[in-house]
Amino acid sequence: MMGGLIFTWQDEWFKRTWNTMEYDNEERRPYWSNSQTSEQQFGLLSFDRHKIRINGSPSEWEESVPLYEDGGKLIEQFIVDHDETYLYMRIDLNDYEWSKDAFPVVLFDTIPDQGNEQIEGFDGLSLDNGIDFMMMLKGKKSSSLLVDWYYDFFEHEYVHVKKMADWKKVNPKT
Repeated sequence: MMGGLIFTWQDEWFKRTWNTMEYDNEERRPYWSNSQTSEQQFGLLSFDRHKIRINGSPSEWEESVPLYEDGGKLIEQFIVDHDETYLYMRIDLNDYEWSKDAFPVVLFDTIPDQGNEQIEGFDGLSLDNGIDFMMMLKGKKSSSLLVDWYYDFFEHEYVHVKKMADWKKVNPKT
C-alpha cells in the first residue's frame, strides 16, 4: 500500500504518454508541465504554480502590466500574464450590462498568415492575417472560446495523419 500511496502522491507529467510522446522533446520533458498529457494532474499533489487563479483575488494581478489601458467607453484595461503552463487574460469593462449591451469579441492571431479570414455573423469583416482564436464574452454562463481546427491535436493526429475519421472545415460562428 505504501508503494501505491507514493506512486500517486504527485503528478507524473514527466512521463512519456501516448497522446503527446511524438510532439515533445523527451530530454526536456521533466522541465516543463504539459497540461495536454494524459498523466498531468492525476496526482494527489500538484506542482503547477497557477500564478493567477480563476475568480481569485485582484491582488494576484498586481505585478501584471496592462497590455491596453484606456478607461474608454467599453474597455477600462486588458491585462495578459502567463506562467510556465498557462496564459491568463483579464478584461475590465466599464459600465457594461450583460443583458442589454452587445457582447465583446476578442480575436487572437497567434500564427501569421494562417487562420480564419472571415467569421459567420460578422458580415463585411475581413481579416488579412487570419485569426486562430475568438473569445466571445456573453456573461458568466455563456462565454466561449472558439479555436481554429489546426490547434486540435487529436483532429490533426486522427483525421489528417492517420486518416481515421472524416473532417469538414467550418468557419467560426457567432
